[in-house]
Amino acid sequence: HWDEWGAPLLIRRALALTLLAYTLGDMGADAFGLLDHLKVESANLVGVSMGGMIAQTMALDEPGRVASLCSISES
Repeated sequence: HWDEWGAPLLIRRALALTLLAYTLGDMGADAFGLLDHLKVESANLVGVSMGGMIAQTMALDEPGRVASLCSISES
């Protein structure tokens, strides 16, 4: 039970490394994977904040699959 003391340092570090290894490109690739599964050849993308950054990455990685892009409030 970690409620009282928190997760051990080793587990916290492993989780941090795992989360840091999941990049915007990975998130865009996952979105393209969903579009592939749904048999959608191209899509209009709208993203807010980090979603806008992911949509931009998708447009750069596979411009032929992005019909249009609306990026709102990204950094």
